[in-house]
Amino acid sequence: MPTYENAPNIEIDFQHEILANGKPLGKPPTKVSKQEAREAFDRVRAETRFLQNSEFDMPDADFRLSIESKYDSHEKTWEVLLHILTNTIYPYTSTTSISLTATLSNSDGKILDTYIASCDIKTLFGLLIVPATPLAIAYHFFGSNPVDATYRDLFIQIAEDLPYYVQSSQNSPM
Repeated sequence: MPTYENAPNIEIDFQHEILANGKPLGKPPTKVSKQEAREAFDRVRAETRFLQNSEFDMPDADFRLSIESKYDSHEKTWEVLLHILTNTIYPYTSTTSISLTATLSNSDGKILDTYIASCDIKTLFGLLIVPATPLAIAYHFFGSNPVDATYRDLFIQIAEDLPYYVQSSQNSPM
């Protein structure tokens, strides 16, 4: 990522939506709550140089970055029922699709560009998988967090274009 001596002032708007099999949920489950999505965003934002001067409420910002986060959990009903009926012995999988869309606008509200990054996380549930739990815990603490990696992918795309937009805004007549 390019480094910025004077990072632009960027106002951030963060929206989060949780879906189940493509349909909105009324109430988010705890594992994919807005707070957890926001924490992932904040972790990656802290290490991103061009977001040094970014805030969530900045009326005099040079740019506005609107980020929409969607978590869509896909589960097969018959697998979940069989899992419950067999007292959790029959395993089932759940796939969570994470989609991030960022829209970069200038101070006048003109949309400059839209960026998209996504990933799928597969989770296997079942009683017979318990012996492998230590491996899953080790991966969770020492492996790469796929949500953080998706935010990094999104920010890398923005970082490639942002110098052009900063230069264009400085050269435009007031």
